[in-house]
Amino acid sequence: MKPIATCLAVVLVVGLSRVGDGGEAQATIISKRDTDYVFSLTRPVWEERSKKFFPRGWIVRSAAHDTGTQIIGFDPSNDIGLSIRPLYQNDYDPPDTLVVDHYFPVGTLEPMTDEMKNDMERAAQKDLGSAYSVRLNYTTTEKLEAIELIVTKNK
Repeated sequence: MKPIATCLAVVLVVGLSRVGDGGEAQATIISKRDTDYVFSLTRPVWEERSKKFFPRGWIVRSAAHDTGTQIIGFDPSNDIGLSIRPLYQNDYDPPDTLVVDHYFPVGTLEPMTDEMKNDMERAAQKDLGSAYSVRLNYTTTEKLEAIELIVTKNK
């Protein structure tokens, strides 16, 4: 089993760091730079640019929702997945909320405890700073473990 923070860092560094922007990714739970970027986009711009979040070799799919398109990437080399879903009210304002899900095969991560969940939520909040509020959820199914970050911009 791998430490959760290590797996999240790998997923976020690979998945959320925009491909081809020349910047270096940092090992954080969630990138403030990428979060700021998504929160700066209108729905039509997100629809156009969203697939660029995933590197070559990942399997990328999208799912249309009333609140905007969810983009889902899966790395076949390690069975890890990432889903990014900004929630829009309309086509001309930035999203109200950003939902980022990380998917791991069961047994990949160390067992999740309330303390670990709280530590990860605090680390994500620290990474994003006072401009955002973060809530972390953890779920598991027969085949997958999911760590979900729900991010809202503070007004």
